[in-house]
Amino acid sequence: MSLRTRCFLLISLLFLVSIAASTLIISMELRKSLERAKGKIDSEIIALDHEQQNNILTYLDINAKGMATLLNSALAQVDDIGWLKQRFSPSSYNFETRDWESAGRLLLMHESLDLVTSMNEGSLTSFLALRPPFFTRFLRLPVDDFLSVIVQIEQGKVDCFIGVPFWTNQAIPQELDLSTSKLLSGRRSDTDDWIMFTVEQLLEMDTDLLKHHVVVPEGPLRDEITEAGITVYKQIIESTIEFIRQSKARLVARPKLVEALKTSGLKEKWVEEQITKLLQKPFSIQKFLKIQEIKQNKITARNWGDRYDQNRMAWELGALTGAGIWDYNPLAPLAPKGIVSLLRGEIVVDGKVRWAKGFLAKNIYLEKPLLIDKGCSPPPTKGEVTTCLAKKLQIFGEDPLDGVYLANTLFFADWKDTTKAPRYGSLTVGINLMPLLQDLALASPDDVLFISKTGKTLHFTSDGQIIRMPSIPKEKAVAMIQEKRGTVKDVDGKEYFFIHLDTLAATGDSVFVVQIRSNALAMLKQLNDYAMVLIRKVTVQHILISLIALIVTLWFLNQILKRVIRPIRELALATKQIGAGKYDAVAISKEDQARQDEVGLLCRSFDQMVKEMQQAEEVRGILDKVVSKEIAAKILKEGVRLGGEIREVTVLFCDIRHFAKITETMAPELVLDMLNGCLTVISRVIDDHEGVIDKYIGDEVMALFGAPLDTKDAALQAVRCAVDIRAVMLEWNKQRSLRNLCTLPIGIGIHTAKVIAGNIGAENHLSYTVLGHGVNLASRVCDEAGEMEIIITKATLEAPKVKDHIKVEPLSFTQLRGLSTPVELFKIL
Repeated sequence: MSLRTRCFLLISLLFLVSIAASTLIISMELRKSLERAKGKIDSEIIALDHEQQNNILTYLDINAKGMATLLNSALAQVDDIGWLKQRFSPSSYNFETRDWESAGRLLLMHESLDLVTSMNEGSLTSFLALRPPFFTRFLRLPVDDFLSVIVQIEQGKVDCFIGVPFWTNQAIPQELDLSTSKLLSGRRSDTDDWIMFTVEQLLEMDTDLLKHHVVVPEGPLRDEITEAGITVYKQIIESTIEFIRQSKARLVARPKLVEALKTSGLKEKWVEEQITKLLQKPFSIQKFLKIQEIKQNKITARNWGDRYDQNRMAWELGALTGAGIWDYNPLAPLAPKGIVSLLRGEIVVDGKVRWAKGFLAKNIYLEKPLLIDKGCSPPPTKGEVTTCLAKKLQIFGEDPLDGVYLANTLFFADWKDTTKAPRYGSLTVGINLMPLLQDLALASPDDVLFISKTGKTLHFTSDGQIIRMPSIPKEKAVAMIQEKRGTVKDVDGKEYFFIHLDTLAATGDSVFVVQIRSNALAMLKQLNDYAMVLIRKVTVQHILISLIALIVTLWFLNQILKRVIRPIRELALATKQIGAGKYDAVAISKEDQARQDEVGLLCRSFDQMVKEMQQAEEVRGILDKVVSKEIAAKILKEGVRLGGEIREVTVLFCDIRHFAKITETMAPELVLDMLNGCLTVISRVIDDHEGVIDKYIGDEVMALFGAPLDTKDAALQAVRCAVDIRAVMLEWNKQRSLRNLCTLPIGIGIHTAKVIAGNIGAENHLSYTVLGHGVNLASRVCDEAGEMEIIITKATLEAPKVKDHIKVEPLSFTQLRGLSTPVELFKIL
């Protein structure tokens, strides 16, 4: 039996006994303890789940059905009221003028709605979304009796706008004498509204051009405007444009103010100076921001009066846009940036500034359309506007919305103003679910989590905070939708127990998940207490058993290692000797080699390896004497028959012409440097073509192709090598000429023949070469080559593939020196 097998059997048997004993004890204790804990926790969870889950489901179901009713009734009203249906139909006129005013009007008519968006032939024509907090705070800083700067200090920065009196501002009714008009109904008589422009907007504005774009909308606006007359509406728009013109003129007259409001640093300084004048005491923006800083995620009081005011102001801004002066788009580059409403009178009251409430247009007017499911297709009828109501509600919680909205859609087909094909569009209305989820979280000791089918999460904590960043990893959130209950870890590693509540099933794409945190933690604490007692018992027992097993194991290992370490240490020492090249110093114990286990096999194999390495080193030493290291490595890998042998080879001679004459006046070191450079260039080309340099004969190189190893198409390789040598030498000589150095013309001769190939020389110094008439003939052919000429024999030309790839010029039969018969030669072109 091998040593490895014995070691494994002994150690395995030892640990199997230890594990079996410890497992038996642990299993018995765990079974008893966990059964008791499971019974207690299950009963507590079941009792808690049923009551709380039923209450939450009832609450959500009632609210969801009520919201669905409100949405459907709003859309039904649009479908029933002719003029309202006309305002949202996808006609070409509505496509051009958009539906921003109509969307605001619909929100005023239905105070429960928070979202209205319409589409016309695939293009967005309106998108309003209301959400708490409905306003941010602004401050009006008067510059003179007319010009005002509206300042917003929020989120760590200061923004300045130019305020222009607008619509329900006291200045417009006074200017137009509209005291008896119902135009101003629905608002407080002691407030004024102002639209806001940036300095850059106002300076770029062409008020004369704005007047030419005023268009009176088709169909009725609000009831009060209908009673006051469309003429009054047009007068109000033109008066607003005139106020814009006056504001621009007064701003242009104050270049220092323009520079201050446009420059960061100067802007903050100007605001601090103006507020200091109003308060008559120093004012610091940085201190103000620190004092006013609040948690953005904290739930805020939902002031429904503010919601109505925001709705009214949004409609007024949409009605102004509906006049066409900014291409019917409240988000156009020159359109107002927002609107504020402020109490008329003193700006500072009791030593404190009176803040105005308002909003920026970009916060309620959205540009990115929603991905609305095609719930139905209205039947197109010529000359009519037909509709259909989607049967399935949707939940929107992705961009561009900052919240969760339950919505339904009315689809239109309008064939009234076209004869070719109907125009299609849609009207979507929604209700913000955020207040509902916040109320649910505040009323429960647990957290509420909304998860969409795409994995987006909104986390509502039990203390009213909204965690907008994903608290649950997306892949885990998607997996939770498939589970009824379980545990999940948030991004911080905190573990929650959750109950999945299927609600709003009509949407088909979203669920609510309630995280039972407080009760679950209490139960987990109980389980932890039970587990700790169990762990203490098991730990003590397991430690005792493990110590005993460890002591026994160490004793056995010590006995085994005594027999294993000594031969391994000898092998390590022998490895160092081999690394130093001292093969004769390597000695493997005969006793270790005689062992009948893996150690003995290793020692015998190691000894055999050393002997083979010695033989290989001797062979490499011989080869290094006759060929280059690269050829030696190839011979060792592929093998070659040493000694003399008859081989057909192609011999190439390359000689430098007139070398003696060129170098007769040169210093010896320069001659050597030049010759080495030339031979280096030639040798590289020979190596690239698998040639073997046989020898250097002064300024001449002799190279072999086909020996000592077979070379495929040796003759063709030799000819190509000669062509490349000529090309490389031409470039080499060209570079030398540019440096005003002498050039070295060469001549090349090639012959293919059978020769004797083998080692010649003394015992201690061998040289691999080829001998025979073919070698002499190749040398004579080289003598016949002129400067930069390549001469080959007929034997080389008729070698395989040479004629197919090389162009030659026949030469006459030539009587070569030392030969009795003329030889037919060819010149490579």
